[in-house]
Amino acid sequence: MNKIFFNLNQHAMKKSTFLKIALTLASALFVSGAMAQGDAADYSLISADATPNATYVTQGMSVPVYVQPDAIYNPSWVFPSTGLTAGFTWVVTSASSPANITFIQPSSLNYVEISGVTVGGPYAVNVYEQAPAAFGGCHDAGIDFNVFVTGKPTAAVSGSAVAAWTVDAAGHQFHVCGDQGPENLSVAITETGAPVANAGYAYSIQKRSVNIDAADVEIPASVVTSLVDDHTTAAKYHGAGPEVVSTGALTVLNLKRTKYTFTLLKASDLLVATPEGIVSAISQKSDYVAANVAGGATAAAGNITTYPFTGTVTVEYIVNPTPVTGPVYHIANAFAY
Repeated sequence: MNKIFFNLNQHAMKKSTFLKIALTLASALFVSGAMAQGDAADYSLISADATPNATYVTQGMSVPVYVQPDAIYNPSWVFPSTGLTAGFTWVVTSASSPANITFIQPSSLNYVEISGVTVGGPYAVNVYEQAPAAFGGCHDAGIDFNVFVTGKPTAAVSGSAVAAWTVDAAGHQFHVCGDQGPENLSVAITETGAPVANAGYAYSIQKRSVNIDAADVEIPASVVTSLVDDHTTAAKYHGAGPEVVSTGALTVLNLKRTKYTFTLLKASDLLVATPEGIVSAISQKSDYVAANVAGGATAAAGNITTYPFTGTVTVEYIVNPTPVTGPVYHIANAFAY
């Protein structure tokens, strides 16, 4: 997950100061209607990201952002929002809001959730720390950054037919006679507005083989399943185009008709109760708060949002054994000549 830190203290931008603070942290509070624990290691300076001074959020979701308070006025600050000096507020504005993005922010805290409304961007945002009247009531020009709202991620799978397969449904259903070599599965992913540098996806592909009879009825005892592809939320797929996955050899098993089915599924590290679908690196950022509210790695996996796959999510290959011609009979020569 790639969270964002903003530093309003222009005269205290030194990295060493930030690292010193981060290394002495104990626990921290998230504010989003519920409290949860956070970790400074989950955040990075926005200027150091792949797209400097910009953050990405999935449409309909929110991304949490923290602002580093001025060290002179907040000497007791502990990441992310404890020990702040009373009276100081953080003002977040955007010429694009509320048409394209919205904010959820307790102004007394250096924290804001930015919700994506309209796919697109950049949507300009400014944030500054406001001193109370007792400290002069002033503020600097603040920090400017951009927000990009990406479309909800989705994926579909299709299969090749390099060998002499009969095509029953283009890209999705085939049959053939005799053993065949591997074919390729192609996982096409869509996430509007997501740059390659920020693109990462969690999903898996299950391989299921089963023998079927002449009426296409499955023989339950012959079912075998395995994962031929598994991109967990911690080891996502990163690529500029569709992922290509080999089916492995497609051969007749147990001397019977054999059906191979390849199905797009959620990543294996998600809880059983999690709906089937894809997770993107950008969308998972937005699940950070919800995951930590539940607490723990298992709960976090259960709170990750999956987005439904689109179109056909299975590819089926049926391999038929070559018919074996039996012996030839004729009427016995048992009659008189």
